[in-house]
Amino acid sequence: MGKTSGSKQLASAASDTFATETKPLTPVRPCQKGKTLLKARLVRLDKDEVIPNATVVADKGGASLSQVSAAGTGIADFGVVAPGMYTFSVTLSPDLSKKFKPFEPKNANVPVQVDFQATLKLEPLSKLRIIMFDQTGKAIKDASWKMVQPVAASGTTGAAGLIEVDVPSSSPSGDLLVTFPDPPDKEGAPTPPAAADPANPAYPIALNAEHFVPKKEPANVPLKEVTWKYDIALIDEADDEDGWKARLINLGFPCIDAARTTRSVKAFQRIQKKEYDGSGTLADIAGDLKTVHDKV
Repeated sequence: MGKTSGSKQLASAASDTFATETKPLTPVRPCQKGKTLLKARLVRLDKDEVIPNATVVADKGGASLSQVSAAGTGIADFGVVAPGMYTFSVTLSPDLSKKFKPFEPKNANVPVQVDFQATLKLEPLSKLRIIMFDQTGKAIKDASWKMVQPVAASGTTGAAGLIEVDVPSSSPSGDLLVTFPDPPDKEGAPTPPAAADPANPAYPIALNAEHFVPKKEPANVPLKEVTWKYDIALIDEADDEDGWKARLINLGFPCIDAARTTRSVKAFQRIQKKEYDGSGTLADIAGDLKTVHDKV
């Protein structure tokens, strides 16, 4: 559960990009005017797309400079500065905070007489959506949930049984604690038998079905609370067998081996398509898997 759709190529590219983020910030070229110039360019971590309207702070020994990244270039231009060690950080607007995770402060030594440009990268947030449903495919409403990793969040599921959280794209896994609502009481109180009149006893004696109902065994205690560990990763597109299986697994149908996959396909056909004599063939539900899995 909790995987996001995408491609293996995109996953590989993102992984490579994350790895290069550990490289130190370096100056671009000597300044022809003999001055020390400082700029910071703000881009997305996963691709070279600039991010405007974010406040970039360059701090040197407690003296802070701040500039807003420009539209089109993503550059925060600090102009002429004193050389030395600078610590870069970023302040995001409420709108940008919904899209990106701020980077940890980064240090760079700005030498004398250089046109120094630091490239700062923001990690995009992914929308993690988890749908709670029971064995019949019905959404579970009013289930309270709490997430600690990769972000702290909590809430209650609505009519669609949806849990929705913004998480960093590089987050590999997390924990989700769910407390289910109490099941509805389907059994009403038994109808009491009519009071007998000692002066006029009824004959024949009226029979009451409640007198003949066998004593019920104690019902199983319903599951009240559970903690799930989930993985967040890019999955294959929905046009091949790997993509179909990934979506089937995310929907709660295991695909451990061929036999289990066949049973899961039949279960999906029965629950989602109301086909009680399904084929069990994965390709037969390819279109339905994409519709059900990717609809949120």
